[in-house]
Formats: sequence, C-alpha cells, structure tokens
Amino acid sequence: MLQPEWEKLATKLKGIVKVAYWDTEQGARPPRLIGQVRGTPTIKLFKPRGRGKPTKKTTVDYQYERKEPDMRKFALGHMPSFVEPLRDGKAIEKFQAKASEYGLPRVMVFSKGSKEKFTALVKYASSEYRARLLIGEVRATKKMKDVIKEHGITDFPSAVVLPADGGAAVAYDKGKFSFHKFNSWLSKHALDKPVKGKRKKPDIKVEEATEPSKEPQKEEL
Repeated sequence: MLQPEWEKLATKLKGIVKVAYWDTEQGARPPRLIGQVRGTPTIKLFKPRGRGKPTKKTTVDYQYERKEPDMRKFALGHMPSFVEPLRDGKAIEKFQAKASEYGLPRVMVFSKGSKEKFTALVKYASSEYRARLLIGEVRATKKMKDVIKEHGITDFPSAVVLPADGGAAVAYDKGKFSFHKFNSWLSKHALDKPVKGKRKKPDIKVEEATEPSKEPQKEEL
C-alpha cells in the first residue's frame, strides 16, 4: 500500500512541503491543475513557475521509487531556493551590499551543511520571506572561521539577524530549530511588506556658488 508512505512523507515535510491526495474513486473530475490521470497511484509535484509569478505552477511527474525517502528527496530537490551562499569575504560583501541597496534585514545562518531538514527549512524561509529579508548561509569551514567567531557562533546550526537600520545583531534563541519556531522568529524581524526595488538615493541639492562682493569691506572696531 502506498498510503503509509505518503503519510510518512507528510510528517517528515510538515510545514515545508504540502502533501495532499485526490481520491479517484469518488467519481469527480480531477482539478485542472492535476491534469490527466492515466492510472493510479499517480504522483505529481507542483512548484512555482518562476520569478514574479507566485500563482503560476508547473507540474512535474514523479516516476521513481514509491518510498518515503525517495519521494522526500525528489520534493526537496525541487524546492526553490533564494539562499545566498556565503563562502568567502567577497560573498559577504556582496550580501551586505545587496541588503543595503534594497533596505533588507540580513539573516545569516551557520551550518555544517549536512542536515537535510535544516537545509530544507532555510530554503523554505528564503522563498517565504523573499523581498522581506535576505538570507545567507555560512558553512563551518576554515575559510569562514573568522566570520563565525565574529558572530560568537559555537553551536551548529545557528542564526543571527542583522537589522536593516544597522542595529545590533539578534541571535536565534528558540532552542532546537523547527518550522514553527524558526518561522515565528523570522516573522518578527522581516519587513511587513516586500520591497519592490532598490532604495532611492536621497536628492542632494547643490547651491550655486555666489561670487564674492568686489566692494571693499569696512573693518569693524
């Protein structure tokens, strides 16, 4: 039976990927998005089509092993990601510059790059809070040890928020990372509304220089 496998999948990806099923035995025609179903069980994945089209979806047919680990790997592999990889000093500078240009808070997550669930959680957050904050990932490598030390990171995974106004960094202090805890923490630091473009530079008025008076000035006693 396939049902226990998709129930496991729904449990593993709770809050990150939505898992649903359509009962073909009810006799109703499947929604247009599902398309034609030639046989059962049929597994399909729906994902955003591209930037600027959040309501548009593209369909990908699943044709691999019908086991939870394989389906989970397939689903996570198709998750959109807007996480900025922070692998060296130049990447950090670009990350900072981009956040400044758009007036976005920065979120730096620190990981060892080996935990699938945490990676999926960060990918989800980068899409959910896109244009409301900027997320970058620092891996625990020798090249990045100074950055890790600068932010006082001793445990992995960890995360800090650097506010857009230049205020003090705020460390994640909710304990073990979970969908609800991490999502709630990010929502408190994200902008209320997505930015639509780069911040406008303030207009600087240049006053015309006036020529000094040619008349001799009297000295005051």
